Amino acid sequence: MTDGGLIRELLDYSDWARERLLATALPLADAALDQPFEMGPGSIRRTMLHIAEADKVWLERWEGVAQPSFNDDPAGRPLADIAAHWRSVNQRRRTFLEGALAAGRLSEAVSYKNLKGQEYRQPVGELALHTFNHGMHHRSQISNMLRHVGAPLPKPGTDYIFYKRELGRGPAVAPAVAPLREYFAYGDWATDRLLETMKSIPESSWARRFDMGVETLPQTLLHILHAEEWWHANALRGPGAAFPSDRDFGSIEAYRRRRDQHRTARDAYFATLSDADMGTRVVIGESTTGKRFEFPICVIMLQLCLHGTHHRAQALNMIRHLGGKPPALDYVARMRELDGSA
Repeated sequence: MTDGGLIRELLDYSDWARERLLATALPLADAALDQPFEMGPGSIRRTMLHIAEADKVWLERWEGVAQPSFNDDPAGRPLADIAAHWRSVNQRRRTFLEGALAAGRLSEAVSYKNLKGQEYRQPVGELALHTFNHGMHHRSQISNMLRHVGAPLPKPGTDYIFYKRELGRGPAVAPAVAPLREYFAYGDWATDRLLETMKSIPESSWARRFDMGVETLPQTLLHILHAEEWWHANALRGPGAAFPSDRDFGSIEAYRRRRDQHRTARDAYFATLSDADMGTRVVIGESTTGKRFEFPICVIMLQLCLHGTHHRAQALNMIRHLGGKPPALDYVARMRELDGSA
């Protein structure tokens, strides 16, 4: 379930985040752009092209192209060429989605075949949310790669919340409650898939430290939960709570119990909100720094959803390095599971 406010917000944020990463990557030498990494598509150049090509394929499916081509092999392509292609695709996507919004067609289903020839039928708005979430997942990997090649990372970062702080205002149209609640449900589902895969990895390996995320797989997953707990506490009780600092992940079952307890409280809070409440501004602050920020409720909620996707991308790479089989975390994978077409 999606609405115009959410689609417009993610269109603007995705363009902003793309440009911040490109500004850092475009001056890099080819050796840095093509340095191999055991994550995502494998290099900065290849990952940027992968996002652009995935966005193109989904757009052409919405436009009715029967078999869109997908070529994320960047051999011989300057990054400036890939950047121009990425921007062009995203502008076409914007034009299409703005037209669908104006015509009230976001909920219309389109039929398409995946790259294996399997056929599906799903709403345009939901598939658009998949593309934005997919881009967030891979931008997390690009940020990590940029850091490893010594590139100066965008300051303070590319998080959605930094975009809103730079912009200095809330969304023109606040996203509705229902699509944000569904986005959280996707995050719960994706984390569950990581936890199930984690069971196949010897517990003795969990403490392995990585130069990404929050250093270890358990701490990265705990950080996702910490963020939700802290923002929720601020929204309910006002600023001043310290960001959770405990590092006791415990067992998978203990983590699930803590997460489920938080989810119950979170969903109960959602139940008190109407669409009109989503533009209500709340003050967020941390006790140790004394800093205070004011955001609409919808901004806080969307930040948490995107933040979860960012760190689950890192957890997925950790699982791969620990010998686990990375599960599919795409938003569209959950859509297919829910409608029985997975």
